[in-house]
Amino acid sequence: MTRIAIIICLIFITGCTSTSSIPLLQKYGSLPEGYGIVAVATGRNEVSGISFSNLSFVSYHVMKKNPVGELERVKFLPAEPGAPKYPLGNLGKGKYGFLHIFELPVGEYFLIGEEGRGSSVVVAGGGAFGVFDEGFSATGIAFKFDVKPAQVNYLGEILNVDDNLVTSSMQLSNLLTRDKATALKMSKELSGIPFEFTPVKPLTRNAM
Repeated sequence: MTRIAIIICLIFITGCTSTSSIPLLQKYGSLPEGYGIVAVATGRNEVSGISFSNLSFVSYHVMKKNPVGELERVKFLPAEPGAPKYPLGNLGKGKYGFLHIFELPVGEYFLIGEEGRGSSVVVAGGGAFGVFDEGFSATGIAFKFDVKPAQVNYLGEILNVDDNLVTSSMQLSNLLTRDKATALKMSKELSGIPFEFTPVKPLTRNAM
């Protein structure tokens, strides 16, 4: 098997993860009643002009409380999607990250940060290639947000800027103009849906 064939195989193993997931809108041409779209940019920053490789990846679990008050995961946002179909979520000079777009029923949700890429990692060495799944480490990062119907609920940009992985150290920014332009390039179906800035609300992990 040639090196090119091996690389193609590994891409399928890692999973061609797209940062855009709007199947209902794509299927029906409009959002069903009681659904909204969420857009959020997540990533990490450079440190004093040094390569950002020395800052941690932070992936996010999207959680919702079930009828008995227990948190259940409904979506996962990897810090580094494996072989993304749409590499358009780049956050700009000095930053590394992605814009995540996905559908959810209306309601209250939580973002729980975990340290880790959130996807399989391809490692090359000595002419050979290998794939392994990177594990997670707990952080003190947590946010709450609401999904409103018939709109793109833009949560803003959440950036790791100093590796102090607690909610209060994450940089929150409203970059709606930038991210709306990116979203429309990623999914043309969003062109007829209003974008509204609905910022996340900072929490501590024990306050949920």
